[in-house]
Amino acid sequence: MSNSYASLPLQRKVALTLLLTISAFAVISYLILSKVVAPAFEDLELAAASSDLVRAEQAIQTDISNLEAITADWAPWDDIYFYVLGRNPGFRKSNLIRPTLENLNLDMMAVYAADQRLVWGRLLVSDQEVDLAELGILSPGDSAFPLLARHDRPEDKVVGIVTTEHGPMIVSSRPILMSDNSGPVAGAVVMAQFLDSARLALLRERTEVKVGWTPFREIEQQPEFSLALFGEDKTYTEVSEKFISSQSILNDIFGAPAVVLRTATLRSISSLGSQTLQAAMMFLLLAGLVLTAVIWYLLRSTILAPIELLAGHMASIRKSGDLSQQLAISGDDEVGSLAIQFNRLTSEVHDARKALLYQS
Repeated sequence: MSNSYASLPLQRKVALTLLLTISAFAVISYLILSKVVAPAFEDLELAAASSDLVRAEQAIQTDISNLEAITADWAPWDDIYFYVLGRNPGFRKSNLIRPTLENLNLDMMAVYAADQRLVWGRLLVSDQEVDLAELGILSPGDSAFPLLARHDRPEDKVVGIVTTEHGPMIVSSRPILMSDNSGPVAGAVVMAQFLDSARLALLRERTEVKVGWTPFREIEQQPEFSLALFGEDKTYTEVSEKFISSQSILNDIFGAPAVVLRTATLRSISSLGSQTLQAAMMFLLLAGLVLTAVIWYLLRSTILAPIELLAGHMASIRKSGDLSQQLAISGDDEVGSLAIQFNRLTSEVHDARKALLYQS
């Protein structure tokens, strides 16, 4: 390889050296961009996906807090307090009506006496009134019933997610007290909202995130599901070609998995990063080629061509022995000066040679 390279003409050696240099420059640039810059875009994209999931979780928590605020507004109220005790029968006609649920954006509301007896309740499923027992959480014997229908202390409360026969709900239950929050506790008021398609649409509109949810008991029946996929923070991220899918497990009021929350984040950042890297590589290659062409032109016009001309002239003299030939290189630079000196030297040698021949 070294012998082949050494035997190449000077211009080819320079051209090959410049080509190898720009190739090495391109490889190093690609490695830097792909190993340093590209992962930064991917990390930024993963952070955006994580942020989308957090925004969705916070939006659900906001709905839970709003429901809790409504319950906290109704539970400590003299009118409902005396209604549960049987002293204010008119409260039902004026307040416990269907428009009340619609105005409060509720799907279910129930009022219980201190002995867990249902005083009044209404459940709407797809705008149709359904018996409360169909939920599977508000009947004696249901695991959630004691938590929701009975409170022994004024400071008791239950709020969170429950799994029902009609789908997951967010629920809030508080003890019924006097308006000044004094007792004794007269009963419990329970309010709930379904996590249904309508609420999902509102959530997507508020967060501007592609979000969805699935009851945990449906997810865990899928063959590919494994709870081990979720870490200690109960989240799982899966990256595909177009989306980053983030999942989070939301627990119910018992601390058990109730809902799997999902967000899908479009991989626009990595796409932009890929386009940026491609543009950067093209720019670097173009700049390298232009720089190589400029260097090659300058070297050839100022150094390589005169040197090759000098080498050819010397070879011609060596072959013909005629020292009277003059090297046709002009200029004020070092090469021009070298050509003048070379011409002067050959002229002097030629004159000395003629003088020797004349004397002999």
